[in-house]
Amino acid sequence: MISPALWSSKEALQMGGRSLTPFGSSDKRGVVISRFISHLSFIIYYLLFLPLNVSAQAIDSWQVYPAYTVCTKSIPVGNRVYALMESNLMAYDTEDGSITTWNSLNGLNDVGIQFVDYSAEAGRIILVYGNGNIDLLSTTDDDYIVNISTLKTSSIQGKNVNNLSTDGQFAYLCTGFGLIVVDMQNGLIAKTYRLGLVVNSCAVYNDYIYLGTTTGIWRGNTADNLQDKSKWTQINSGYKPTMMAAFDGALFARHGNTIIRSLEGSAFSSVHTLSNPLYLYVSDGALLIGNQQTTIEYSSKDASITYTNPGTWTHLAKHGTTYWGSDGVDGLQAYKLDADARTFSLTTTGIHPNSPLHDYTYHLRLVDDRLFVAGGNYNYSPKEGDHKAGRHVAQPQCGFGQRSGTTVTLHRCHPRGRQPRRPAPLFRWHGSKRPLRVSG
Repeated sequence: MISPALWSSKEALQMGGRSLTPFGSSDKRGVVISRFISHLSFIIYYLLFLPLNVSAQAIDSWQVYPAYTVCTKSIPVGNRVYALMESNLMAYDTEDGSITTWNSLNGLNDVGIQFVDYSAEAGRIILVYGNGNIDLLSTTDDDYIVNISTLKTSSIQGKNVNNLSTDGQFAYLCTGFGLIVVDMQNGLIAKTYRLGLVVNSCAVYNDYIYLGTTTGIWRGNTADNLQDKSKWTQINSGYKPTMMAAFDGALFARHGNTIIRSLEGSAFSSVHTLSNPLYLYVSDGALLIGNQQTTIEYSSKDASITYTNPGTWTHLAKHGTTYWGSDGVDGLQAYKLDADARTFSLTTTGIHPNSPLHDYTYHLRLVDDRLFVAGGNYNYSPKEGDHKAGRHVAQPQCGFGQRSGTTVTLHRCHPRGRQPRRPAPLFRWHGSKRPLRVSG
């Protein structure tokens, strides 16, 4: 239906066509011109206003289903535990048991979180995405998020972030070209050190910034102009740490399967040998070092106790007497320590919302009232723990074939995208609510 205003405009143009006729042209030509202008006005109207309405409806109707199943790191802050669920963020409230999640539709400025850490001085969580984008999330206001996109939009070579650490209100991003310092309090990049070094770890200790690089350990005095590479000194070429932390007047680092320590900042010595250490993390007044089988807890730089792990942790944090284990596909879990037996007992299990296992979406098929999602592609590599969630992946996943009763067959793709004559099965899965088997 034409709006009254537009209808009146059209009528006026037709009735006043003669007055629009230039250079004494005929009435017929004037009517043609007036109709052309009338139609043009309709086109402009719909181009300007109709797409806005359609776009608004589409945005309002979107829902997002990120994977909040696999926990890879946790950060206790007050009565909350913030957890990196593979590449998404959630927070668990230890008082009421509620779970808060963040995604690109409710405040975050990107997807694919790679690193997360916390500054008590700034009262913010820092999120570093795989593309270099940075979000700063307030721990007192879930809706207050500051975005820093400088690194993401930069054309600098080697801008990939390899690691993240915090000291005071500052966050230190280890990159392929050097170091970036983020002021988490003021929400800006404070300094950029282009050193021509691939930095894999960093720590601030005794007024020096220490870097674990592919060429050894370097350090620079914070009182100097550290944008000048000549102000940095290589103090060790043998150790190439991938993890580093300052704790109780000492500097600890991981070099391969060796944990090294310096008590004065220049000489390092081995203190532990541990197969594939996964975490070296200062949490609630303790230094936690460990792999899936073992945790070494330092209460001071010279006092440590070794405990036996449940065998599933990829990261460990502590708050009071509770230890928070990142248990892979079992999610975030709480443990209590039996100091006499030097073992941990599980107290709260499977803390994560109902969600996909991983952020893999390659093929969709709607069958009756259920949507089946196949993850992966030709470059897919099965991740540890897939089998624990009921999904055993034998080949790159592709598409769904026919359904027979409660069985759906998932087929391997032909190299050119066509279904082969005799498709091979990829995995089997038994649903928890309705009998469902994916097989061949």
